[in-house]
Amino acid sequence: MAVTARRDVETLQAALAASEARAAAAEQQITSLKLMVEKLRRALYGQRSERTVRLLNQLELALDELTADATEDDLAAEQAAAETTEVKGFTRRKPSRKPFPEHLPRERVVVPAPTSCGCCGSHRLSKIHYAAPPAERLGQEISAFLQWFEDTRSMDPVLAAGMAHLWFVSIHPFEDGNDRIARAVADMALARSEESGERFYSMSAQIRLERSAYYDILEATQKGGLDITAWQLWFLGCLGRAIESARRTLASVLAKADFWEAHDSDVLNPRQAKVLNRLLDGFEGKLTSSRWARMNHCSQDTANRDIRDLVERGILIRSQAGGRSTSYELAGTRD
Repeated sequence: MAVTARRDVETLQAALAASEARAAAAEQQITSLKLMVEKLRRALYGQRSERTVRLLNQLELALDELTADATEDDLAAEQAAAETTEVKGFTRRKPSRKPFPEHLPRERVVVPAPTSCGCCGSHRLSKIHYAAPPAERLGQEISAFLQWFEDTRSMDPVLAAGMAHLWFVSIHPFEDGNDRIARAVADMALARSEESGERFYSMSAQIRLERSAYYDILEATQKGGLDITAWQLWFLGCLGRAIESARRTLASVLAKADFWEAHDSDVLNPRQAKVLNRLLDGFEGKLTSSRWARMNHCSQDTANRDIRDLVERGILIRSQAGGRSTSYELAGTRD
């Protein structure tokens, strides 16, 4: 029923559009004929001839026929519009589920949880990395830790920082964030050992960089006995790497400051300053004219002019490779 009604609507709409098109064409032709009639009338009053009068009569008859046809098309369009059926939209209702019949028997079935893998038969269904102390011992463990932490003068402060980190993360007093707090505790212990609130290295940042190794040694230590030598060795190594990373960063900052101080009087365009800063910050790969053009969104000729200017000033030098693989580096940085 709905499909038939939709087809009738489409047919009537097509007929209506066709009628409107014919009416528009007829109206345009009527306007054109009226213009010709007026021109012929003007010619009639000027130079009168039988041919002009006969042609004028024919045009008036054609105009009357076109007017009648246009009137019929308008009536047909109005009739088609009146017969158009409007179909209202509706929202489909979702089927409602009926309640379970009361007369049917009900039985509660509880399926026991599996105790072994159905494929391999292993009883190790999930891996438990570490089981924290029970909640009832939490207050006692935290009190013991805080008392020890405030009285660590008898042992090496760096070893005390590593032990504090391990102890706190093993107590695991919070649902989340225990690792972050343990890193903060270690940083606090290191700051106490140096008797300074300012440090140029970050143990916490280095542990985040070595996250995978950190969790491996932490799990191995927590599942082992009371010997934490392996943990302390890793902690000391991580501390050394953090200090070395800070040293490299500081050396890079000082080298950058020295460079710009030495070239303070040089006039550089924005493209040259941008690339030089990238080189001083640790540019990866080789600096070629093509890469210069891509970084600055400029043409190859502009890149060559910028590089040639820096080479003539002695700021950049050519690398050992030549030809199509010509690259450039800062002067004084070659090993």
